[in-house]
Amino acid sequence: GILYLNDFVPRELSAEDLEPLTILTSFASMSVANARLYEATKKLAATDGLTCLYNHRQFKLSLEQELNRAERSEKPLSLLMFDIDNFKKFNDCYGHPCGDLVLSRTALSLREVFRSADFIFRYGGEEFTVLMPDADREQAINAADRARQQIEQMSVCIDEADRPLKITVSAGVATYPTDGVNAQTLLSTVDELLYKAKNQGKNRVYSTCVDALCASG
Repeated sequence: GILYLNDFVPRELSAEDLEPLTILTSFASMSVANARLYEATKKLAATDGLTCLYNHRQFKLSLEQELNRAERSEKPLSLLMFDIDNFKKFNDCYGHPCGDLVLSRTALSLREVFRSADFIFRYGGEEFTVLMPDADREQAINAADRARQQIEQMSVCIDEADRPLKITVSAGVATYPTDGVNAQTLLSTVDELLYKAKNQGKNRVYSTCVDALCASG
């Protein structure tokens, strides 16, 4: 940073005059450094180390904040939950480095699909959540299916000798206030919808609207 001092009377400053300014500059420098350290620590506390997405703790805080905002503005808020299909096989058959790669690539695809106004989280394990402020059910379903399709086109290779490993996800979509008016009911609804998507064959998106099923061919 820059510390600017102006003396309206031109004069030469002695070493004694400059000493308090030097001390003041040192304190200002330490304050800036502490502020930067605080922001960096705050960011680390809210971020998942592997995917660089927001973590579960930040999800709970953001969900409450966005629900309050949606209630005040009387606008919808959509919650999406994704689960990587058959994720256990990546770890069991190819090792945890493969599982980590699948998680990272999935996170990258989600970043590419969703709006800058949306919040993407690693909810835990192989599950991801997305908060879409001001997005109604139809918008959220379309976004979820775009993400599903993009991830379906993706593959990972452990080494050059191995065939590419395909990745698919299942998803549930719930929208405030239609599918829930608080965090607990909204989470319960989206979790149930995700379970249905997994149970009905995986690689698909489910919402409370029966016609909203989007499945792979």
